[in-house]
Amino acid sequence: MRAPWLVSVAAVSALASWSSAQGPLVPTEPWVFHDPGPFQPKSQDWDDGQVDVTNPTGAGTISVHHFGVAWYPGTDAGDILPPTLHPYPLIIFAHGRFQQAPFIGQNHKQATYLLQHLASWGSVVLSVNLDVVGQFSTPAAIPQRGELINKTVEWAMAQPQFQGGVVDFTKIAYIGHSRGGEGIFAAVTQNPAWINSIRGLGAIAPTNFQNYAVAKLAFQLYGAQDGDVNNGWPIQLHDQTSSDVPKGFRFIEGCNHFFFTDSITFTGEGTPTYTRPQHHEIAETYLATFASFAQFGDRPSYNRLTGDKEIQWSSPFKIHRIFNAARKIVIDDFQQLPADALVNTAGGTNDLSGLLAPAEKTLDASAASSYFHKTRGLTGSWSSPAMYEATLPTDLNTGGYGYVAVSLLQRYLSASNPAGQEQRFDLTLVDADGDSATLDNLQVGPWPYPVATIPSGAPKKSVLKTFRFPLSAFVAQTPALDLTKLKKVRVSFDLTPTGEFALDDVVITQ
Repeated sequence: MRAPWLVSVAAVSALASWSSAQGPLVPTEPWVFHDPGPFQPKSQDWDDGQVDVTNPTGAGTISVHHFGVAWYPGTDAGDILPPTLHPYPLIIFAHGRFQQAPFIGQNHKQATYLLQHLASWGSVVLSVNLDVVGQFSTPAAIPQRGELINKTVEWAMAQPQFQGGVVDFTKIAYIGHSRGGEGIFAAVTQNPAWINSIRGLGAIAPTNFQNYAVAKLAFQLYGAQDGDVNNGWPIQLHDQTSSDVPKGFRFIEGCNHFFFTDSITFTGEGTPTYTRPQHHEIAETYLATFASFAQFGDRPSYNRLTGDKEIQWSSPFKIHRIFNAARKIVIDDFQQLPADALVNTAGGTNDLSGLLAPAEKTLDASAASSYFHKTRGLTGSWSSPAMYEATLPTDLNTGGYGYVAVSLLQRYLSASNPAGQEQRFDLTLVDADGDSATLDNLQVGPWPYPVATIPSGAPKKSVLKTFRFPLSAFVAQTPALDLTKLKKVRVSFDLTPTGEFALDDVVITQ
């Protein structure tokens, strides 16, 4: 039986400068989704009664209470404000697990700051209570979270107040935290009828119990001081997501796990470097930006997710990005088997002059390494000038592409990497006539030493960072460089005396 909405609660008024030229609400500078949007966020609790989900511990089903809270652009009276520019897109939010008996069922309101913010920018946001299956520790009931997320969309589609052009059910985004963050991946794998309307997945520190591999736009945030999901699972979930779709990742030095909630504190992870309001600023800004791109294909938001357009933060946050563009030409992704470091993915040859012990290998979390990826890459070190140079089998026309990108990491606690210091590298493009241009990585961002400010006992993590070099910058340096017949891409390790690295995904990209 479908129950009506319950009591309306007070809202926060919001004003910001905005434009509708892109279709969605796109903030003008310098707002960039930092501040609340132009709508008043209002909320009502919703209740769908009892529903069946699969039994986490055996065959058959169990009956659970399906309920939550909705936030939306509202009127002073608390009703949904009739949309004028376009119907509101739909966001489903899935919370994490933090509770003890008796399961009080309030975790779905433990990201109210984020739900309000998304509603203020013109979305209907439904937070679903997952405590009803959160009592299961082993198994983790991740598939059941996915079922409840999908049932929330079903409930919304049946509500009169969302019909008649109020909500656009072709523009759906799933956002989640912790086990809820993995739950949104589970929901996609269950192939709901509206699978093609799910425009993207946004996750904060998701778990990876089930090892899902999906082909949906996915964007993740992960704090280096996370003391709950401290084993690198979000990094692995990012790697498992298909490289045929855009996907982004931010590894944030000063953030932990539970400061991304309204008020939960977990003593096991200690006090992070960044305050709770700073965590909220990061989540609000990135996830509103993600939603704008996912639901409307908004190009300014895309540029901010790639890191090509810097966000103006209230503090100098240390945020390291990984980004994969769907449209790209792969020079070398180091995935081909059998492994051969001297042959690249494009079918050409590699020159590894000066590198010590170069090898293609899995960048996993084995006991012998500090790597935390589920991908392959080139590893090696240098103690004198060295390079990785990929020669293409035929001249490459890069017309229509904007960047050459590489992902690199310093290996944590390597004797070759000076502790706490940034490293340097050069990236060179060479055309078929021998004309070349070289850029220093500092022109697009620092190559940081692996983060060490993590909870006591948590494993140290060497994490890749993506460097995107504009092709136009190479031509500006060497006008004779002909990017319609690119021949070589070279990464040179000659700006610092020694180092140990892993390299992945050398690509020409949009």
